[in-house]
Amino acid sequence: MKFLSYILFITTITQSRNILHTYFSINLDLFQKVNCEHIKSLFNKRYSEIRNRCNDNLHYNFYKNVKLNLADLRLPNRDSHLDQFCADIRDIFILHISYLFHLNGHYMMSSDYEDCIKVDIEPEEGSQYSVAPFIQNLFTEVLEKNRPDLALKIKENTPMSLV
Repeated sequence: MKFLSYILFITTITQSRNILHTYFSINLDLFQKVNCEHIKSLFNKRYSEIRNRCNDNLHYNFYKNVKLNLADLRLPNRDSHLDQFCADIRDIFILHISYLFHLNGHYMMSSDYEDCIKVDIEPEEGSQYSVAPFIQNLFTEVLEKNRPDLALKIKENTPMSLV
């Protein structure tokens, strides 16, 4: 499964020459616009290293990256490299979802409030702050598990009722 995820990731990246550079440039611009120290702390050494690893792999900067992408060649350390790519993808996802939750907390909202308004029923008090179950699951399983410091900051700075 990890190998398939890696192949899908590489296929996506190779379709556009500068996709990662563009992604990180956009996020860096966003960081400069948002004046929040806890959000800026996300873009630390970890993401610089991820950018360098992905850039090296995308452009085949080293011979080892060429060998890693040859399906016929079985390297003993290929699994560790694929695990590192999976961790990098997870960290990029966490960064992206953290931006989303911090800047647009209402994206986490459950549909209960809007459904009540659509059918002319008085919504429950505070239901506009309820979080969709799949978002709560994602927040608990991915964000709190991997970046508890970041999950705490998001909980402190959002009116949404995250558990």
